[in-house]
Amino acid sequence: RKFYCSGAKQMSMRTLVVLACFGFASTLSPRSSLLCSLDSVIQDGENCLMLPDGSPWPVDRPIRVMYLDKLYTTVNPPAVAKARALGITYSCDNPKLAVSECFEWSNWKGGWVGLFMYSVLTQLGYPIQALTKANFTDASAQAYKGSSSFTRCVWEVKLGNVDLCVGDFWETTERRQLAPMTASIAIDVFSLVSKSTVAPQTSGQFFAAIFMPFDVSVWLLTIAVSVYAAICMWIVESRKDSDMIEPKDFFPRPSGLMKTIYAAIMAYTGGGDCGSYWHPSSWPGRVVMMGFTFFICITVASYTASLTSFLSAADVYIPSPISKLAQATKENKVCM
Repeated sequence: RKFYCSGAKQMSMRTLVVLACFGFASTLSPRSSLLCSLDSVIQDGENCLMLPDGSPWPVDRPIRVMYLDKLYTTVNPPAVAKARALGITYSCDNPKLAVSECFEWSNWKGGWVGLFMYSVLTQLGYPIQALTKANFTDASAQAYKGSSSFTRCVWEVKLGNVDLCVGDFWETTERRQLAPMTASIAIDVFSLVSKSTVAPQTSGQFFAAIFMPFDVSVWLLTIAVSVYAAICMWIVESRKDSDMIEPKDFFPRPSGLMKTIYAAIMAYTGGGDCGSYWHPSSWPGRVVMMGFTFFICITVASYTASLTSFLSAADVYIPSPISKLAQATKENKVCM
C-alpha cells in the first residue's frame, strides 16, 4: 500500500524530517525492520521508493540528504573530532571550515534525530549523498529571503535540490505548504511577555474615570434623549386635570420645562425612578415614560458593567506596540 507522509496541524509541533518526493510501501503486519530496502527491490522487484510521477526510484540514484547540524539533535562526531585534531573551528555549515567527514552520511549518527535516521537509511540500503548548509544553492537564496536555515532547507526540497532534510523542524504553515513532513514528535509552547510600565494615576484622574465607560458621543446622546423626553412630557401632560406635580407650570410656561428636565435628570441618575417625579395621566405621557425608562434601563446597565472593569483593572501603559519578535529582541523588551 503506497502512501506519502504528511505533517500535523499545529505550528508549535516539531517533526523529525522533511520528506521530498518519495513514498514508502507499507504492510499491516508488524515488522522489526523496514520493508522498503534496496535488497527487496533487487530480489523481489518491489517498488519501495517512488518518484513524484509514481515510477520506481532508480537503484543507482543516491538519496540527497541534508543534515541540519544541531547539538543533541543531529551531530557528526567524526567531523567534530577531525576539526579538533586539525586545530580549527568546527563547522560543517561553513564551506571554508567544513572537513570531508561532514559529507559522509554514515558519520551523522550523533543526537537523537541523527541516530534514528542513521538506522533508517542503513536499512534502506540506497546510496546516500550527505549535504549540509554549506551546500545551500543560489536558487534557494533567491526563493527565500529569510534567515531560517530550516526553512531554506525545505525550499531546497521544494526546488528539487534535496530529497530529505534531517532535523527537528517546527511545522509552520509556510513549511507545510512547501513539502510534506513526518508525524509530529514534540510540542513546544511559546510565550511572548512584553515589558510594560504602570502609569501613575492622580486622584483627579481616578475620579474622572467615572465618565470613561461612555465616550463623548454617548454622553451627548444620553443628554439629548433625556431633554427630548422632558419636552414631550412637558407638552402632553399640560392638561389642568393632569396628575403631574404642579400641572399649572407645564406647557406653555418655561418654568414647567425646566422642572420636567430636572425630573428627567433625577430619574436617570436614580436608575429609572420616574414615578417619584412624573405621574402621567394620559396615554401619550405613559408611552413617553415607558420609552424613557427602557432607555434608562439599557444605558445604566451598560454603564455599571463598564465602570466596574475600568475601576478594577490596572491602568497599564505599553510604550509602543510590538509587531515582530525581531523588534522585541532588538529593543530588549521581552523574555522567552
